Formats: sequence, structure tokens, C-alpha cells
Amino acid sequence: MSWLLSQADIAPIARGCTMLGSGGGGDTYCAVILLSALLAEGHRIPIIDADTLDDDGFTVNVGYMGAPVVLSEKLFEGSEMVAAIDAMRGRLKGPLRALISAEIGGMNGMVPLIASALTGLPVVDGDGMGRAFPRADHVTFAFNGVSCLPTVLTSEAGDVVTIERASNARAEDIGRAVATLMGSMAFAVDYPLKANEVRAYAVPGTLSLARSIGRAIGEPAGAQARLDALTCTLRQERDITVAQIFAGRVSECERATREGFDRGHVEIRVAGGSRSLRIDFQNEFLMAFEGGSLVASTPDIIAVVDADTLAPLTSDAIRYGQNVRVLVIEAPAQLRTPVALDRVGPRAFGYPCDYLPIGAGR
Repeated sequence: MSWLLSQADIAPIARGCTMLGSGGGGDTYCAVILLSALLAEGHRIPIIDADTLDDDGFTVNVGYMGAPVVLSEKLFEGSEMVAAIDAMRGRLKGPLRALISAEIGGMNGMVPLIASALTGLPVVDGDGMGRAFPRADHVTFAFNGVSCLPTVLTSEAGDVVTIERASNARAEDIGRAVATLMGSMAFAVDYPLKANEVRAYAVPGTLSLARSIGRAIGEPAGAQARLDALTCTLRQERDITVAQIFAGRVSECERATREGFDRGHVEIRVAGGSRSLRIDFQNEFLMAFEGGSLVASTPDIIAVVDADTLAPLTSDAIRYGQNVRVLVIEAPAQLRTPVALDRVGPRAFGYPCDYLPIGAGR
């Protein structure tokens, strides 16, 4: 079902995207401010189902590439992504019909909405991950043999860089290096998709899902009531399992920005007790260990939320002393295939273990 974005949708979508970001994807604050202003100016942002796409045209991914922490230090105005889209148009062998998010998680779930307002192109209700991941080749399109080329990157300084001959993995490596030179803040347009490829490979309905999540945890109720609403919403609307696996206070947080990624770990400890949970992240929360035992893993979505409000926290926003809960949301089926797990399971990130589905370790 297609719909028009409204002012009332922005805050819930931002909350839902942050939750689905598993700690990454970038802070949504700038996107919320810019989207609110664009709608107030009269811009229309249509959200469409993949089934309505014209078969003669292309849909492209548009998103931010860089370190999420940079977004808390710099603002962007949107012209960067428009420049990338315009550069991509000249390289397509057909009309550009729509935009889609490579990852629904974090700010990148909202970047296509901004680009839509500025270009008039509709946004497909779906994405290429169902969450957020560190690399541009961690998408369902790549898992199914779709090329990301051409890839266009632009910077706030007006630079336009095009990658035209490379594998998906090589294009990611080149793009990451270029984005780092751009101050770890670039906008990328890639994966020119035919309508049948969007319908076959995208994770469907994730913008609507983000809105539903945001509405559930945004209700003026206590923490347990919000958690119950979230659990019920995900189960009834999408048959998705969610579980709380830990609650406590942040006792340690280490992070560093290396090679364009925020890397580190968070330790959460039960007040007055000996139990603790360690969560490793590379932009996104990837692995959770309690007492040295694995309790949750990528590609399931590990979300650290405020203990009282259930507001999701990004990996760069977690601080010592915060009272938090740790939730795990079941990954989309597209990420749980053998091919996908080879790319985004624990071993893909250097951990000597296999994917632990939600609930299997409790």
C-alpha cells in the first residue's frame, strides 16, 4: 500500500530506524530536522510498494557512507545526495523511477526520504538489509548477484567520484577509502536495480515497519508497557520475534574510529551483581556475550535502549553510567540464508562461531 509521508510520521520512523539500526546507520537527528523543514515547505514524499514500479526504469540505493560519529559533529544540507543522484542519472541505460534505502537502520533509512523531497522521486517501502551493516556490499542485492556499479560518491565540498569497474567488495573498499578522504562523510548512490530485482531481493515494507516500531515505543506509557506494545506489534504485523536479554548499567565503553568505521565494545553490568554483558560493535552491534558465552549474534538485531523510555541508543551515543536494556529482534529471512550468513554472520566479522538465532542461547 502506497502512502504520503506526513509530519506525524517523521518521529516514529526516526525511532524505528534507530531501533533497526542495531546501534549503527547514523544518528537520525539531522534527518528529522531537515525532513520536517522540507514537509513544512510543501514538498511531497511518496512511499510506494515495489509492485507498483514500472518495468522500464531503475531504482537506486541512496545513503550516507562514513563514520556515524561524524554526523554528530557536522551538518549536511541535501545537495550532496542530489548531486550523486544527478550523476547517476547520466550513467543509467533507462529512466530513474525511484529511490530505495540500502539499509533501513539509522539515518540511512531516512536519507532516501530527504532525496525524494529534493528530487520528486518516490521511495520504495523496503531496503537491502532490514537493519544496518557496516559495508555497502552487505545487502541482499549483492547476495543475489546484482552489481553495485556504477557507484557515485559525493562530498560536502562538491567532489563527485564514480566507480565503474570493480567487484561489489572492491567497490566498497574503494568507496570506503574515498569516503574517509572526504572526512568520513560522503553520500553514495549505487546498485541500479530493475523493478523485478527490487521485487525479488529487497526486504519489503521496512519503512512501514520502522513507523510501527516507533509508534509502539513512543506511546506515553511505562517501559514494560512499551516493551509489550513493541513485542505485540512485531509479532502481529510481521511475525517477528523480539526478546529482552539483559538489563543493567553501562560500566565500560571503548570506541575508536579506524578505516572509516567506529569500532569498540560496551559492557553492561547488573547493579550490585556479578552478571555482565559485553557487546562488540563495528558501527553496528554485532555480538553479545554473557560470562564469555555467546547470547546473541549478527544478523539478529541487537538494540541497546534506555531502560525507562525504550529510546534506542546508537553505538556512538552510549555513555558510562546509563541504565539500559538490551533487546534482540529477529533478522529478516533474507539475512538467514546460507549465502547471506556467509557475508553477515559472525564468521564474516572474524568471530570463530556460527549464527546464534534469537532464543537459542537462553
